[in-house]
Amino acid sequence: IIEKLHTKIPVKVLVDGEIAAHKLDSLIAKNGLDRSQITVVKHELPNWAMRDAGPIFLTNGDSLMIADFKWNGYGGRHAQDLERGRIDNDLAKRYGWKVKSSDFAAEGGGLEVNENVILSFKHHAQSRNPGISLEEIEAAYLDMYNKKKVIWIEESMLLETPGNKIDNY
Repeated sequence: IIEKLHTKIPVKVLVDGEIAAHKLDSLIAKNGLDRSQITVVKHELPNWAMRDAGPIFLTNGDSLMIADFKWNGYGGRHAQDLERGRIDNDLAKRYGWKVKSSDFAAEGGGLEVNENVILSFKHHAQSRNPGISLEEIEAAYLDMYNKKKVIWIEESMLLETPGNKIDNY
């Protein structure tokens, strides 16, 4: 993704520390990418799935805003999981981005959004918002993203098969 984007727009890549930043710099050099077009942004919280708890951006085409959904870390099993929920707000403060908050939980890996539609996994939305109807969740997502339609997918393809997927993920 970085390779394709960096020739057209400046790219910011979010990593969780010095080791990840060093690995990324090595990959950038190895692939001959223009480092001046790539900014490495570090956040100290370890995060093996940054797309889940990391920032979700909203835009009207002119400016950026952070979508601050409630983060429950897949049910809050570990304190570190819950801490990951502050990443979006920390970065908004660092860069001066406005924040639009919601009382509903969501994760980056459970939503795909384009100009017209939100595609969301029903299981992700309901498991992160226990006791809340799908209609209420849908209304919150539509409001947050300023969209007209949600397409609900029953479950992710990877969730349909038990056991390890690719390289133990």
